[in-house]
Amino acid sequence: MVLIAGPNGAGKSCLACALCQGGDTGSFPGNLPQGKYYPTNGPTECLVGEGKLRLVENGGGSESGLARVNAASFSDAWGCVCLVFVVDATERDAEKIRAARAMLEVLAESQLGCNKPVVVVAAKSDIQDAMSTTEVFDTFSLQGFSEGRPFKVVAASAMPDALQGLEELLEYLTAAAKR
Repeated sequence: MVLIAGPNGAGKSCLACALCQGGDTGSFPGNLPQGKYYPTNGPTECLVGEGKLRLVENGGGSESGLARVNAASFSDAWGCVCLVFVVDATERDAEKIRAARAMLEVLAESQLGCNKPVVVVAAKSDIQDAMSTTEVFDTFSLQGFSEGRPFKVVAASAMPDALQGLEELLEYLTAAAKR
């Protein structure tokens, strides 16, 4: 199982939708019209990579994404192999960045994330003035997460007219599941 988590509005649902539909973001559980994205409430699952990899997106909805993650139950029920933490690459608000960093730290240090590969996805990277992967690494103070565990930062866009980073992410997740 791969858990997709992150702060509200970061792009988790859109990313999960694109991964689950092979880049077709027009239909995901909920069958939203093409180009329409709404926050998901609670976990949404799908199988990718020829059904070999289960993605669980922990939707934020109106509640704090962190409050809804029960790391022990995810880990016990599905055997988490990787944590995908989605951040908004256009976010420049220092308080929101600190909150996202704290959420990642809690997840990575929990039973769920302990020594598991972590992929930080810089979502919305197609938007002008979005941070590069290096800027995300520095801005979110990720140097501590890259020590002692497989770690990667991937720039991604899941918008139908600007898909990028999804294939690289899926390859990394598939490899992590084989470890």
